[in-house]
Amino acid sequence: MTTKTRVVTMAAVLTVGACGGAPSEEVSQESAPLSAAAAPQGLTQLAYGDVTGLYESTGNLYWTKSGTNALGEQAASFMRMSKTNPPGDEVALYTAGAPGSYTFGNVVWALADTYYGYFSVTYDGRESGPRRPATSGSEIIRVPLAGGEAKVIATSPSLIGTRDLATDGTSLYWEDATGIRSTPLPDGGTVTTLAETVLTSHVGLDANSVYFEAGSLIESVPKAGGLRTLLVTAYANITTFYIDANGYIFWGEEGGAVHEQTLDTNSVFTFQNPIAGRNVISVGLDGTHTVWIDCAEPSNDDCQVRIYDPWDGTFTVPQPPSTGANHLQCDSTSEYWSDQTGIKRYVW
Repeated sequence: MTTKTRVVTMAAVLTVGACGGAPSEEVSQESAPLSAAAAPQGLTQLAYGDVTGLYESTGNLYWTKSGTNALGEQAASFMRMSKTNPPGDEVALYTAGAPGSYTFGNVVWALADTYYGYFSVTYDGRESGPRRPATSGSEIIRVPLAGGEAKVIATSPSLIGTRDLATDGTSLYWEDATGIRSTPLPDGGTVTTLAETVLTSHVGLDANSVYFEAGSLIESVPKAGGLRTLLVTAYANITTFYIDANGYIFWGEEGGAVHEQTLDTNSVFTFQNPIAGRNVISVGLDGTHTVWIDCAEPSNDDCQVRIYDPWDGTFTVPQPPSTGANHLQCDSTSEYWSDQTGIKRYVW
């Protein structure tokens, strides 16, 4: 790989993937019920509990969590809160429970005839019950963000688990255990297989293509279907990546390295060289800064959130010891992520 001088891109990014959420089309009426106090500088705890997916919008954060209900069953919830939420003020938009393993995965939102949240649910049929089938599987559920009835819009051919979802507002894209899938929004229905894959967890979008990682490679396939294109060949297995609208791919690797590559010239810039015993968990861009999370492996502890400033270099967010950090999201002023304690925000 060749190297290049870092070019600072000040233009807005297409906010899909790890750091940004959906396009900023959300209106005030959606977030009006939630608090909107000014965000203090530094590190703040926004919510507590297990987090299995996190996605930002103009004024709010949406996430999924898991736990146990009063019946002793596995329970999962789709949640909403403002970006300045005091813990305890968050709102559950949808909750469901069932015997055995029943978990919600990653989440996105999109505007159709109204605002909807979309998230995956994966269930383990080894323990069947009156509210679940007797087989394992994964589905995509749609819930109105203003409240209302949940609807299953797609059944995935293989298990999704905590793999990524992404949307361009017209279609929903996701990875399951055997392929890259899509379904039309808002109502779903037909599930289209865009590529057959294994050992993939992340998906990203630009105007025309769907991107996914496979081992040490990042590939793309047209949204309408077609031939796969190889874009990145890394030195180690790719653990996370992010696509922006200006023709850059950011990715992290097993072993702690973080890189950026331009799609037009294939020039590579390295933000962080390999660090023995660390893996990169999540990576993104807030418009000015490249941001990533890396953790010690195999324990997934000693997690650090690092912010690369093009003028001042890399800054590590000061925080207490953190385990299981993941689900990095960003806007122009703040970084958001989850760890074993819940959801955190850091304001420059």
